[in-house]
Amino acid sequence: MRTIIIILAMLTALPSVCFADLTTFVEKIFQNDRTDLTVLEEKLLLRDRQGAHDVLQQMLRQDSDTFYKILDMYDPILGMFETYDKLQNATGFNEQRLIDEFHEYSRLLPLQIPFSNKLVDAINGVRDKVNVRIQKRKEEARLAAEQRKLEQEERERAQVARFEAIRKYREEQRRKDDEARKKAQEEQEALAAEQEQQRLYHEKVATAQEWACAEPDYIKQSLICQVCGSIEGKRQLREGLKRYQSYERKFAVVNPIARLDAVNMDIEYDSQIADGKGQYKSKFRKNFPMSACQKFDADVCQSRLNAIEKQLVQKHLTATN
Repeated sequence: MRTIIIILAMLTALPSVCFADLTTFVEKIFQNDRTDLTVLEEKLLLRDRQGAHDVLQQMLRQDSDTFYKILDMYDPILGMFETYDKLQNATGFNEQRLIDEFHEYSRLLPLQIPFSNKLVDAINGVRDKVNVRIQKRKEEARLAAEQRKLEQEERERAQVARFEAIRKYREEQRRKDDEARKKAQEEQEALAAEQEQQRLYHEKVATAQEWACAEPDYIKQSLICQVCGSIEGKRQLREGLKRYQSYERKFAVVNPIARLDAVNMDIEYDSQIADGKGQYKSKFRKNFPMSACQKFDADVCQSRLNAIEKQLVQKHLTATN
């Protein structure tokens, strides 16, 4: 604008003979502006900051209106291009920083810029590529977030499964422990009950034995075994004593201790015989049947006594059940 004002002032001040030369001069100025702008665009496209700066300095010396229009644009444009180049290999935090920087440069550009479609397309191209990168980054971030969420959910499910498995294991252990304790208690109670049954049974057997031993049949057979056994013992003792005395006479040796033992045993037999006969007469009101001692066999007598006892014990046990 200032250039136009200067030209108009010159047109007013100069004589008409110079008008043709002045027109040529004005055309040359605009020609120079367009040339400088084209060169500047090339420098911007090449990311040549120093070259762009030199072109701007030249435009400033020419006092070009275009200079004042683009003065505040060249740095954001260069910043966008340079930042975009740096973005190619950037990752992580550095990538986000460069994206923010690119947006800041882009924000400084007006909607309309006095450059050719080539530069405008280049600017829009890096904008689009950065936007695609941003969308890709957002998509990657979204996918990563979803993956983290899935992994977290999987970990939570795994943890819940572990807790559930531990809970079931502990419940199973408690159940097994309870069953083991219950079984042990039942076994203990069963053992105690069995022992109690055995005790009661033994008591019944002992009582039945007492009752059996008080039965006349048992007493009779017991007294027969006692009396007849003592008679048979006395007989065998005397026969043995006779043989022993013959040895004494033969060898003229006397053993007073052996004689005394034989005498005491004989006295014991007499006592058992007398006691048995006395009990028999007192119990059955008649004399002891000596015929029972004919062909006496101690083992047979004891077996018969045991059989009588067993029969009587069983009778009493049956009666008490």
